[in-house]
Amino acid sequence: MSKIVKAKQIAKSTQSRVCIAKIIADVFAGHSLTDAFKLYLAQVDVKDKAFVKEVCYGVLRHYSLLDASVKKYLTKKLKQKYILVHYILVSAFYQLHFLKQKSHAVVNESVNACYALGLGELSKLTNGLLRNFIRDDLALISSTKLEIKYSYPSFLIKKIAAKVTEDKLISLLENGNAHAPMFLRVENSKIATDEYLNILKQHGIKASICPICPSAIKLDKSLEVTNIPLFEQGFVTVQDLSAQMAAKFLPLKDYDVVLDACAAPGGKSAHLLDINNTITLYAFDAQQERVELINSTLTRLQRHAHVQQYDARYLHQLNLDFDAILLDVPCSGTGVIRRHPDIKWLRRESDFTQLVALQYEILQSAFKRLKIDGFLLYTTCSIVYDENEGQIRKFLSEHKSDVKLIPLKINNQSFDYYQRYTGTDASDGFFYSLLQKIA
Repeated sequence: MSKIVKAKQIAKSTQSRVCIAKIIADVFAGHSLTDAFKLYLAQVDVKDKAFVKEVCYGVLRHYSLLDASVKKYLTKKLKQKYILVHYILVSAFYQLHFLKQKSHAVVNESVNACYALGLGELSKLTNGLLRNFIRDDLALISSTKLEIKYSYPSFLIKKIAAKVTEDKLISLLENGNAHAPMFLRVENSKIATDEYLNILKQHGIKASICPICPSAIKLDKSLEVTNIPLFEQGFVTVQDLSAQMAAKFLPLKDYDVVLDACAAPGGKSAHLLDINNTITLYAFDAQQERVELINSTLTRLQRHAHVQQYDARYLHQLNLDFDAILLDVPCSGTGVIRRHPDIKWLRRESDFTQLVALQYEILQSAFKRLKIDGFLLYTTCSIVYDENEGQIRKFLSEHKSDVKLIPLKINNQSFDYYQRYTGTDASDGFFYSLLQKIA
């Protein structure tokens, strides 16, 4: 094979390995995994797309462990110009150790990928290193360091560990590296959950209703949305259990004027309208492309809201007050790392200072547009104290005369601050706090 091979000449299986290396490189260059997929998946054969995604997700979940294991076999660090070969090796280790793929196929395709990238001078190193790993029974490096064992940056571990026990921390790190299940939210104003569950059974799809949230169904196995019955007809949508609970926590009266302030992709907006279709709903987001996501979701689910691009920091400038506000503020996303493992490598320690300041600014601004006796539900998909309970405690200390904390009731328990951790009922990490404005 020539040193440089044109993409159309590369075998499909080799091309998938090349794209995996490029996608991982793109993430570590600061781009989201979603954007990297958009850029490179088009180059991959349709039958290989799921494989490429699985490997990319897996490598990012376990990167520090895989990286340290590869480096154990290197006599010296690879030069930066060979970084794609390093990612080929890391992804090969993942395929061998976690996916138990046939060793000869992984070795051959990894070597071919080196040539395809024009880096054939490292083909012998790649071949020898992988064969040594196979000879050692695919044993990854053993480490007691949490940042290597669970593949989290040390600063992120400290953030998550701030207000939890050591056992809870380990559980959160493990759950953050797990595969997330698929939850559906049934539009109960259109069809009962148990009725929809029977439809799934008729299609041979195994699933179960979540007792803590009657609209939620957990699938035994994830599906493409095109294979979900009545999805396109707007009877059901994909939404994690924890995200579904948000709309149910916000008290609504008939004909209330309601705001979903950071609404994309629109699932919670649609849920509010499903719960009470007499409300007048405003759904805002700061970015136009995210506004388009809201419109797409509402159109499919046949719901109507006043959707517009609006930065929630400036809600106080609106000439409109609301009876209820759902405030799902921008956050670190630490509660959904299992769905977006690139978060671990894209977040910086300085991001938390900026996010906490932004969240508080939005909370202050939104509260000014809340009517007397109105309710504001503050939520995040974070498991970090500073973004959650810490924010509400600070807000209460500064609003002693005009705000009341309303306990949330779940399964006969009452919570002033309700933190759901990743893995609880198999769902994402989420935080909720309900505030009422008083005279």
